[in-house]
Amino acid sequence: MLKRLFTVAFTIVALAGLAGTSHEQYLYLDSNGDGVWTTADRMNANGVATVVDAWINTNHNRDNSLATCDTADGDLGFWNSYAIDVGVRTGTGTVTFTNFINQQPNFNLMCVGVGIDFLANSTEMTACRATATSEAGTLKRMFTVTITGQTGAPIIDYLPLGNLSPNFSSFGTPCSGNDFDNTYKLGSDFFDSDGLAAAAAGNANPAFDVAGGQPPATRNGAEGTAVSITARLTDPDATNQLTITQTNNATFLTGRHAELHAGGHVHDQLDGARQRDSDQRHRQRDHEPRDREHRSSSHGHGAGDGYRERGHADHLLGDRVRSGW
Repeated sequence: MLKRLFTVAFTIVALAGLAGTSHEQYLYLDSNGDGVWTTADRMNANGVATVVDAWINTNHNRDNSLATCDTADGDLGFWNSYAIDVGVRTGTGTVTFTNFINQQPNFNLMCVGVGIDFLANSTEMTACRATATSEAGTLKRMFTVTITGQTGAPIIDYLPLGNLSPNFSSFGTPCSGNDFDNTYKLGSDFFDSDGLAAAAAGNANPAFDVAGGQPPATRNGAEGTAVSITARLTDPDATNQLTITQTNNATFLTGRHAELHAGGHVHDQLDGARQRDSDQRHRQRDHEPRDREHRSSSHGHGAGDGYRERGHADHLLGDRVRSGW
């Protein structure tokens, strides 16, 4: 009877202890220098360096609520090391990781390997620094690194464990942690982390279908007869609005020009301009690149048996395209 009462009492204490425990800390990457993480933290375009700060909050969660030791035997407000693995999300691209700078001056022990605090390849990096004496933690900038996209549209994440070292993404703490090794690990002891989104998509230039002969490089016609030239303009940005304008660069020609489908001068609009009703017939389904056609006709007048009319397209700043024949 006494044994049963003792077992019940012990179970109640254990449950009460679990109810008050929060097993979270927070790792995040900051690419715009404001010291916090938002959806604005993303990669720059490929080839443009992104300077990134890696931050940790040792005793607060992503929502800033207080986190406590999951084994209830140490203070998460103190730390003595960081080991971090960062990588490109699988299938999104490749990068370079360069210019690693430790931002904790007292963390003078290198722990990726003997005398090594940083290693990287085209998809991962690992860094590790430590100090012999525990010090106050909470919100800390661990290090700065430069990440430059090379291919694809790289998305950058914290990795619980990478391939370049045996270290988990973690920090040293007086709290024993789930593995009782005084190392608090991402993916085991805590789960909150935020990385960098891919670079914002840029606006692509429209282009004439020269390879398809619309417009042709040259156009011949007999004197006194009508000649028709077709130009097709496409843009990978499915929501952009296109118009073809024309000028007559062959001053010895006279004639008339067919009306443009949309009429007037409308430039290629950035960031989601809506198509006019008159453009709808030229847009393909499922937001595929749509195109615009324009036909012009002219009658030649002058000496000789015929004439040659040359088409050209000039790409101007702001995606304005002018075609003249």
